[in-house]
Amino acid sequence: MTENHPIEQKQLFVSMFQEIFTLLSKLHRISEDLLIAAESDITHSCWTILSIIHCEPEPLTVPQIAQLRSTSRQAVQRQICLLLENGYIEAVENPQNKRSPLYKVTAVGAAYYQDVRAKVYGQWLADVAKIVGVEQAEQFLASIRMLDEALNIVSAKKNQQN
Repeated sequence: MTENHPIEQKQLFVSMFQEIFTLLSKLHRISEDLLIAAESDITHSCWTILSIIHCEPEPLTVPQIAQLRSTSRQAVQRQICLLLENGYIEAVENPQNKRSPLYKVTAVGAAYYQDVRAKVYGQWLADVAKIVGVEQAEQFLASIRMLDEALNIVSAKKNQQN
């Protein structure tokens, strides 16, 4: 699309974002269904938070997790409480802010994460990988990262204007 066709270009991006939202909803629903079928004791939302904490090299605070997830601290806190109750994560003292503990995965949580990832998502991911292929997946990942960077730039620009 060129500058001569701003309406077509705008519609292209509207369509792209609509497809992304639809895909995210589908992935959420599939994840919920897989977790239910596996009789998991956590929801997709808890799984997402557990995944973030598990994959980060250092413990995180609720605000840090909320920022990574682009959601509210309250939404993250609800999932944190459930993960704490199940013993999958633990709070550790935050030397920089006594009122905002850091959260890290426990040994039980790490084992649970590995088990669920293998049993619940393993075959599903393998099936998707066979259909999509490595080259397409790499291109898609690069596109996602490019879009994420563009959104970060636009958000930063908007925040500077406010």
